[in-house]
Amino acid sequence: MSTDKANRNDTKIQTLLKKLESTEPELYSEIESYIAKEKKLRQDAEAKLAACQEQQKQDEQSLNLLKDEFNNHLQRFELIAESVAIANTEESCPHAINMILDRIGFHMSPKRILVFIDTPDSTMCKVEYQWVAKDVQPFSHNTAIIYKECPLWQKMQAELKMAPGSQPDDLPDDITMVLENIGLKNVYMFPLTGNDGTSYGSIMFESYENCQLSKLEIRYIQIVTIVLSGIIHIYRILNDLILEKERAQEADRLKSSFLVNMSHDIRIPLNSIIGFSDLLADEDLTQTDREEFIDLINKSGQDLITLIDNIIDISKIETGQMTVKKEECPLFPLLNDIMAVFKNDRKLEEHDNLS
Repeated sequence: MSTDKANRNDTKIQTLLKKLESTEPELYSEIESYIAKEKKLRQDAEAKLAACQEQQKQDEQSLNLLKDEFNNHLQRFELIAESVAIANTEESCPHAINMILDRIGFHMSPKRILVFIDTPDSTMCKVEYQWVAKDVQPFSHNTAIIYKECPLWQKMQAELKMAPGSQPDDLPDDITMVLENIGLKNVYMFPLTGNDGTSYGSIMFESYENCQLSKLEIRYIQIVTIVLSGIIHIYRILNDLILEKERAQEADRLKSSFLVNMSHDIRIPLNSIIGFSDLLADEDLTQTDREEFIDLINKSGQDLITLIDNIIDISKIETGQMTVKKEECPLFPLLNDIMAVFKNDRKLEEHDNLS
């Protein structure tokens, strides 16, 4: 209705203007000029309004982008905070790593995350931990990268030349072929290294084909990788301490057993020396017996000295102070001496085939 009314008004105005043009040409010219200016002003106002509306739309889009970016940053900060919190708990190393991988998957929605850990002999790295999306088939835990087949991989890790967030296009062809053979595409690689530069393996972050990580996201994952490296480093230190403790306990046990045996072995020559020394005090002892007892005392004394020397040698071996001198040795006299020492050993007598 308002549009029709406006059209009728315009028609009336045009009719009046035509009448005015014939009766008052000067007034008509002024009115025409005024209408033209008003029309120009209205067009300018409409253009400015359209420009303001477009700017407002762009500002709203920019604001929405900033909100999304802020939310993304907030999620990444949450990921780092959660990873550090997990690392500071008393969770076991495997459980802690799996928990952090789960948080990475939740916040960044990758296709899969694989953690390759070097074997103790450093001949390969195997998949020890992994996280996969619901629509993705997990890899076998037997999946491994054999360094002998790709020595450049191990060399780059050892020399810390594998940049965090490297993609196959950034790496040599040998490594690219290994990744393709495993079945990894659109993957980002992050080395796992300790504070001392020790290489523990690497993390493979595989995203979907239409998803690319930004430089900032790569940086966030790198920070989480540092947290994971710290967990692995502490876990290995604890394992080494446990092994050292077990070795120390075993050494104490062996030392106690050794001292018990030595105390028994020391008593034998000492008892001989004391016993035959008492017999030498007998005035009725014949000269032959006296000389025999003296020989036995000397022999027991030599046995005692040899035993003490052996104890000292064992102590030197334990402390790493024993010096080994290589020289020729007559074998048969040595074997005869050994047989002479153990010829009365009951355990040897039970095995006739040893004679």
